[in-house]
Amino acid sequence: MASLDIFKNSALPLVLIFEGAYSNDKNDRGGATYKGITTAEYIEYREHCDLPTQPVQMMTDDEMFDIYLKSYWMAGHCPSLPDMLSIACFDTSVNNGPGRSAILLQRAASVPVDGIIGPMTLKAISIIPEQDLLDGYLMARDAFYDRIVAHDPTQQKFYAGWMRRLEFLTRFVKGLKTLEQLKTEW
Repeated sequence: MASLDIFKNSALPLVLIFEGAYSNDKNDRGGATYKGITTAEYIEYREHCDLPTQPVQMMTDDEMFDIYLKSYWMAGHCPSLPDMLSIACFDTSVNNGPGRSAILLQRAASVPVDGIIGPMTLKAISIIPEQDLLDGYLMARDAFYDRIVAHDPTQQKFYAGWMRRLEFLTRFVKGLKTLEQLKTEW
């Protein structure tokens, strides 16, 4: 099962290749983001820590790490998953939310889909070869992006970026590229 080292040394550095700069695209449903963290979630985090609110661009690396760890890695049940699958699920949690990541994982594991990673899902994951789960998960994510655009054509402008991100993620979790290679190519 995935360790905190997988989070620190693989999953988070991979996500930060995709989620680096400040962005505030009016068509992006997440709104203003910095290093992949939305303004709304940063404000919520600061309020929870009894800190004054400030613009998301002022977020420290420690705050970013804490938000990613708690709101995506842990919320996405990544520590309960095999290493490469945990990285794919973490990236999906960041890009599409932990609930969507759980749904895609349940589809890949062929269990009832309720968006909650519980004993039935974890048992299925434990008996299915990781590569099979990974293949099914990545295909489900690809299909999800197709559905987004079919349902809301204004999201078409993000489609090529989503597919490129998925391609890079796939190369990494299948061992075809290193983080350094992906950084160079991104």
